[in-house]
Amino acid sequence: MRCFHLYSSGEDPAEVLRSRHQWSTPWGLPEHGPCDKCGGSGTVSGRCLSCAQGPRALCPACGGRRRGPMRCPSCEGQGAITRIRRRGVSAFPTREGLLRYLHERGADLEGRVILELDAALSADTDLDADRGALLVLPKRVVAEHPLPPG
Repeated sequence: MRCFHLYSSGEDPAEVLRSRHQWSTPWGLPEHGPCDKCGGSGTVSGRCLSCAQGPRALCPACGGRRRGPMRCPSCEGQGAITRIRRRGVSAFPTREGLLRYLHERGADLEGRVILELDAALSADTDLDADRGALLVLPKRVVAEHPLPPG
């Protein structure tokens, strides 16, 4: 499967292929306790950022559903966050989905590039799966793309 991952431009892209680097944790400080994403309900309203321009039936993140209620990926439907370290590298099925996500987050993109990867889906769920993020196990770096200006 092809997917897209934000990466530091000064680092060797081959590092993302090493098993010891294929773990994800939340942005900012890792936290346990009440889930701020779902407010403890265990359910969130998902919106696939890779399908924002129209559903794609083969989308590995949403299967073409685009939006709707789903089990909260942060607390895994439990209402409280107990597990923050997940197996895999956070990625999006489309470059556009990744860029929409980064824009939503107001991410600092200085010194960053987008890696296009060939990868297998992880059995784990990304903490931001409600936005269409996937956890993947990269097998090959296909290309390194600069971020668009602006």
